[in-house]
Amino acid sequence: MSDPQPRIRVINPNSNETVTWGLDAALEPLRFENGPEIVCSTLAEVPFGIETQAAVESVVMPLRRLVEADISSDCYSVRPRRSRQPDLGRTSDRRSQSRNSSKRTHEREQLQAGTR
Repeated sequence: MSDPQPRIRVINPNSNETVTWGLDAALEPLRFENGPEIVCSTLAEVPFGIETQAAVESVVMPLRRLVEADISSDCYSVRPRRSRQPDLGRTSDRRSQSRNSSKRTHEREQLQAGTR
């Protein structure tokens, strides 16, 4: 008896099916024989677009229910929101980038040490 094919579920956290179809098409080059199955899903019960904090918060429980109910997926990915507003977590200043990178590395090392 062989192991079932691994499954990666990519979740579009809004109800825009066109976005989900675009994700599915963009992921096509990553599909290969004997590779993991890649399944794209839409959260139908959430807003069409995620533009406000209230919309972000409205995704939490439907996303949780989807993940809890899905016993066949091995990995989950939630499509990040694209925004015209600046990402305050990133900067073009090299010194800030270095500080942010060092901080992330330190945090990652702390997490890894805690899981050992």
